[in-house]
Amino acid sequence: LGAIAASCKAQVVYLQDTRGALYNEQVEFLTSLFKERLPGKTVGFCGANNLQMAFSNSVTAIIEGANLIDGSVMGLGRGCGGCPTENLMCFLKNPKFKLRPVLVALQHHVQPMHAADDTLFGLGPTGCPAMPFLVAGTRNDDVSDAVAWCNAGMKHDGVRFLDFQRSKAKQFPTPKPKLIDEENKRIASTHVV
Repeated sequence: LGAIAASCKAQVVYLQDTRGALYNEQVEFLTSLFKERLPGKTVGFCGANNLQMAFSNSVTAIIEGANLIDGSVMGLGRGCGGCPTENLMCFLKNPKFKLRPVLVALQHHVQPMHAADDTLFGLGPTGCPAMPFLVAGTRNDDVSDAVAWCNAGMKHDGVRFLDFQRSKAKQFPTPKPKLIDEENKRIASTHVV
């Protein structure tokens, strides 16, 4: 971080929990560390929701001094999504943020899509992540395999997905699910649970 502070001209440094595997204590530590070691830089945070920690981790980052926080309506995003904008707005209690337009957009545009397809972004009817995303977050794995698993109609088969992730061969069951794209395959996971 010292080298970054000395040479980086960027004004913003973002903490990204891409795999949705961080807990509050880790976000607290990292945000504090970045604030301390990168003076004069704005610190931001973006949390993925594999372990249902995106909102809680975002609040922790705010408390520790992060000034830019990612969010999306109903938490929609890749895999299990991220921090719901509407939750952040309620937490911040800032009169300049208007909750009603966000809820109108959610009710009229997002909820109908979700009702039509409960596998939208890996979420089930309760809004909780499909089991493969939970497994990926617990193991700190990239979510591309979980996305492919869910796209193959196996989002409720978390046990088999865990076994699949633990296997060295990692051969998809027949028929092989279509992977999202080449970029999602570029990061090999090395974490073991």
